[in-house]
Amino acid sequence: MENGYIESFHGKMREECLNEHWFVDLADARQRIEAWPVDYNTVRPHSALGYQTPVEFAAREAALREPEATGAPHLGPIRAGNVVERPPEVTL
Repeated sequence: MENGYIESFHGKMREECLNEHWFVDLADARQRIEAWPVDYNTVRPHSALGYQTPVEFAAREAALREPEATGAPHLGPIRAGNVVERPPEVTL
């Protein structure tokens, strides 16, 4: 396996696009194949994204990164230096 994400995408494209359509000619094939990724990324919900479309997921992530736009308080970035350390263990 070279790249699992790409191979998964190609498998979905084959199952949901290429195996589902009979192409009349090359122009028809190009039109349907070019339209499929748009549908895949804007209309079709993905289970890995909580059954949201990638566009919805990206918009939600952007809102979380820029809370001023939504009126939510800004907590700042989480860095390794902000980790609360455990108190030393006490032995009796």
